[in-house]
Amino acid sequence: MNESKAMKCLLAVLSVVTAVCMPMLLYYASIDLLEFGCVFALINIGVFWKIYLGAKRYFDQQELGFGESSGNRLLSYALFEFY
Repeated sequence: MNESKAMKCLLAVLSVVTAVCMPMLLYYASIDLLEFGCVFALINIGVFWKIYLGAKRYFDQQELGFGESSGNRLLSYALFEFY
């Protein structure tokens, strides 16, 4: 898998999480349960930062020359590896 395809997968994951979490936040905010709705906003923010920091780590390592380009490695860093 190339990097372009991997980035499209990451954007799809982020879009799905946002499509689920943000309407739930707005629904709970509209019925005055903002405290519960904020959980969905935190989930959305957490997923965004996990994907962002994982992709940033991958591209930082690419700039330093620590490995060849690999979409599978990009997905692994962005979705599954914690550091």
